[in-house]
Amino acid sequence: MEPALKTSGKATRCFEPSDSFRGARAGWAFKLGDRGLGYYLDNCEEKLESIFQSTKLDTALLFEMAERGKFQRLGKMLEDLPHFWQASEADGTSLLHWAAMRDDASFVALALKNLAVDLPGPQQQTPLMWATAAGSLASRMDPLAAAHVLIASGADIHARDEQGATPLLHAVQHEQRTAMLRVLAAAKEEEVKKLVAATDVKGRNAAHWAAFLGDTSSLKLLSHFGTNLLHLDERRNTALHQAVLGQQPDILEYLMDRGVDPELHNADGASCVDLARDGGHKATISALERLLKPKGIDVHELAETGAAAFKRAEKLGVNAKDPVQLLKQYGAGLFWLSCVSITVLEYLLDSRDVAYELAPQLALGFELGTLGCLLLWLFIATGNPGKLEPAPAGRTPGLEAYLGLLRSGQVVEASRLCTTTWLLKDLRTKYDTMSGGCIQEFDHFCNFTGCAIGRFNHRQFILLNSLEPLTQLSYLGICVLVAYRPVGMPQDFSELLWLPVNMAMHMPTAALQYPFMALVSILNVVTTPAVLYLLLSQIMMISINWTVNEHINMERYSHFWVFDSFGNRSAASPFNKGSTWANWMDFCVHRRRRELGPGCPAKIRDLALALRKAGAQ
Repeated sequence: MEPALKTSGKATRCFEPSDSFRGARAGWAFKLGDRGLGYYLDNCEEKLESIFQSTKLDTALLFEMAERGKFQRLGKMLEDLPHFWQASEADGTSLLHWAAMRDDASFVALALKNLAVDLPGPQQQTPLMWATAAGSLASRMDPLAAAHVLIASGADIHARDEQGATPLLHAVQHEQRTAMLRVLAAAKEEEVKKLVAATDVKGRNAAHWAAFLGDTSSLKLLSHFGTNLLHLDERRNTALHQAVLGQQPDILEYLMDRGVDPELHNADGASCVDLARDGGHKATISALERLLKPKGIDVHELAETGAAAFKRAEKLGVNAKDPVQLLKQYGAGLFWLSCVSITVLEYLLDSRDVAYELAPQLALGFELGTLGCLLLWLFIATGNPGKLEPAPAGRTPGLEAYLGLLRSGQVVEASRLCTTTWLLKDLRTKYDTMSGGCIQEFDHFCNFTGCAIGRFNHRQFILLNSLEPLTQLSYLGICVLVAYRPVGMPQDFSELLWLPVNMAMHMPTAALQYPFMALVSILNVVTTPAVLYLLLSQIMMISINWTVNEHINMERYSHFWVFDSFGNRSAASPFNKGSTWANWMDFCVHRRRRELGPGCPAKIRDLALALRKAGAQ
């Protein structure tokens, strides 16, 4: 009996984009085999292999193993049965497609000895399309290694599937910026514009997809490489129409600033405002109103199909910063200054004289603490946290260095490239949207100071957080002494036992006698635990050499994950210097928090070295 080289499609996918943009987030779905072939594959592999090799009748096992990423064992099996390299599923999926999607570079290189590099699969999709669409779906330290092997072996970066999508379009559709840049890095200079201008069968280019998905970084990169942001698809939709359809209000301003006309109607006679109104997405409608009003465009008039030409303001003013954004950035800082001001005012009006009479050391400590807090706050709020200067206008040194890394085979995640400042960032430099710049050793954005906390102000921030609760506690101690002065100090043990009762009974009288002090005391009682919690969290983070940003966004940073031999991952800081004492010395004295620790895996160390050689800051 001849061996069957086609299976019924054990590996299920939902890959291709749907016909319309609405809800078209394509992705992957894997069958895990609950008590099916997958279950027995894990528990009875050797028996299954022996049955397979003795019968040689069905290739379902091969694709089940490929689906589950067991390429090392699969490669050994195919050494004895080389004719099974030609096996494919019912839809045309080959083992090479699965290896490309799973990013197994070794198996891809082995498969290319037996299969064509552009072997067509489902809907004429090539292995490179699968590799770029998958990108770095799983957290790996060597993403896109398979794509690099395919490109180095001559894979066609201009190939199209049945939907007209190229590898670059697949990367954009799946929000894989690293894969998108890897394809662009492989193109010759004269081919780049052709790549970014490619459209699918619906006439949608990469900018349309990026706008629909709200991928601002990809849109900035595509714009830099020359994509046409004003392009119309077959239904005369602009990228702005697609952003509204995708309910992506954050990307509207970028498109309008680059000349995409918000008044343009598509083939159905709908403007972007019509689409926003029909979609009922309040954030998108609100963003359109805010952006169009300074341009002299009436949103409500624009929503009427076929309206007359609209009048624009002859001179467009610079849009003021969003009031909500201003409130987020400076509101907490103003609240902090207000609290300090009313506390000092109350102290001067009611408490100072009595405090120096009863506890002069406590009063002096409060005054010096308040002065120290104000000076530290001023230093942090007005100083440089470690903000890097952006690249000069018209230059993109970070992008050029990044593409050089990709061409050399050192695949670095696209998040290392800042598409606002065009700088190449090292592993601990992050772009802060509130500050509008790249911050070295970025920890978090502090609302109480209105600035980022980074390399040059983190120690002062810890000092402020340590001094502030001590100052607040000293003030509360002064309030207790002043308010309960009539009660008197206990003279013997029995009076000491009755002191809490006497103080509780005197509380209403003290509140009526010092109402301002009572109000300020309540304010300090409420805020002191919050400051202590912030200090405690900072102490814990510094002790293991983590930042707040890294703790919150841990899933986004592959260099924080370590894999064991079974593929299980665990989080560990590559910057940990080995002990709590070493981490605190590093923070307070040596100031080498951005340097890797002694237990850092070799791959992360190689990545950091490559970034440093490329000029990452």
